[in-house]
Amino acid sequence: MFLTGSFLLIFLTGGFSSSPPPVPVSEDTAGLPGPVETEDYSPGHYYDDPRLPGGFSSSPPPVPTRVPEGTPKPECGMRGTFDSAEFHAKYVLNMTNPPEYLREYFASFYDSPDPCDLYCNYDQVIDKLQLDKLKEKLTLSRPVQSHRILTYVYLEMVIASILNVKASEQLFVTHMWLYMSWNNQFISWDPQKFCGIKHIVVRSDTLWKPDIIIEEMLEKDKIAPSPFLKVNSFGEVEHRIDQVVTGTCRMNVYKFPYDTQRCTISFKSLMHSDDEIRFVVNTNTTVISKWSHHAMQSKHEWRFVKMTVTNKTNSFYFGSNQTVIVYTVFMQRRPIQHAVNFLLPIFFFLCMDLASYLIPDSGEQKISFRITVLLAVTVLQLILHEILPSSSDRVPLIAVYCIGIFFMMLISLLEAILATYLIQKDSETQDCRTDGDQSSNSERTVSFCGFSKEWKNSSKRSSLRHTPADQTPLTARR
Repeated sequence: MFLTGSFLLIFLTGGFSSSPPPVPVSEDTAGLPGPVETEDYSPGHYYDDPRLPGGFSSSPPPVPTRVPEGTPKPECGMRGTFDSAEFHAKYVLNMTNPPEYLREYFASFYDSPDPCDLYCNYDQVIDKLQLDKLKEKLTLSRPVQSHRILTYVYLEMVIASILNVKASEQLFVTHMWLYMSWNNQFISWDPQKFCGIKHIVVRSDTLWKPDIIIEEMLEKDKIAPSPFLKVNSFGEVEHRIDQVVTGTCRMNVYKFPYDTQRCTISFKSLMHSDDEIRFVVNTNTTVISKWSHHAMQSKHEWRFVKMTVTNKTNSFYFGSNQTVIVYTVFMQRRPIQHAVNFLLPIFFFLCMDLASYLIPDSGEQKISFRITVLLAVTVLQLILHEILPSSSDRVPLIAVYCIGIFFMMLISLLEAILATYLIQKDSETQDCRTDGDQSSNSERTVSFCGFSKEWKNSSKRSSLRHTPADQTPLTARR
């Protein structure tokens, strides 16, 4: 009876208690509220937990901004800090079956060796450098403490692609990457006081830039310039330019299409002389050529061979010197296209002209065939004239080749015309001799057929005039 009553009491009260055992309280969670009852712990969902900074919500918890009383400020120059022991989320003990990803997220977010890392940003460096306040001062003139100090500009150029070479117009179109760096004596900071920030990226109109131009450039770059500059902690400013250059290039097409061209890209300052700006470049031909070979993105008609760099000094009328950095690009044409389109067809036309000697029948067909072939060669010469520049010092070899074949075919055509004329004259002479043998003895013939016909007609008219009216010539009776 007692056992029956005990089981009945347990049944009415809901059975044995299913609540979890009490969570042990550690030092990290001593002053925090009790557990929070939740129902669903699906991944990708945040939950409210007052024991964590800001709790969970529909977005990641914000970075805490309060500083516990008595906590000394770090030397990182930030606006505040936090107590890592208070916000350490190594264990989430008040949750039932917390997901592992949730635990790792808070551990990686708050468990930082340096508390200042949560407040590190570029605004602190910009405020220290006063780039927003000193913008006009930093862009007006060269960034030097004294006007006697030179500004050394390090320059590097890499050819990314040779897009087009217009030999007829002597234009050179290339895609290049340009790197420049110089020292700004008004900008520097200690990275240790700014959480190890060693560089920042600012707008290009914030700081002074050297006025470098390309002498050979004809068309303005179609690619927008880079809007940013990279500023290092020790005062070095870096500028990278990605642009398409269309410039002049003096072409030597004597060995076309097996030619190698040399085009130059010259950099100089538009206003500054050597007393203000000096250029520093890498003159190692092997290194700079290797950079361009690795950067080549596409293959066009021209193949990049190598690149050299030299410098020269130009003297101007106002008495100062100016250094010019000259990059010489060596490139070789891929001849297969022009060999197939010009050299082989012209040679085939020559073979067809020689084969026309085997054409039977009259010479008129040979003449018409050779004229057609000659016109085809003329069309190819016109196309070649559009490709080659007209200002070349020497006649290209391919032009000599075309002219030679054209002259040979012209001689062949004249020979066919002369042979046809002689054959026709000989045929007329044979016909006249045959007619003369068949005529009467009273009619005299000569060896030349034209004179024979005229003489026969004139003799007939004279015989008619001397014949009496009652007599009829023998030929008329017949």
